[in-house]
Amino acid sequence: MVTHSFVEINIDEARNLADLTGVEYDLRSAIQLSKLLIKCFESSDCDVNLIDAISTSILVVIVGHLCLG
Repeated sequence: MVTHSFVEINIDEARNLADLTGVEYDLRSAIQLSKLLIKCFESSDCDVNLIDAISTSILVVIVGHLCLG
């Protein structure tokens, strides 16, 4: 039988690392969305609604970090 215990770690460095890991994940997502947007602009049959959705997603990620810091 497997038992799991929960241990709360209150280390400032661990909290900072967790925060930075979240920022890294979001920025990587913004980069991928930006690359997708570039491909969409290069395509002749890209839907305007798709461009709007991708652009908005990129802004939400970036502005979210600027405001919530």
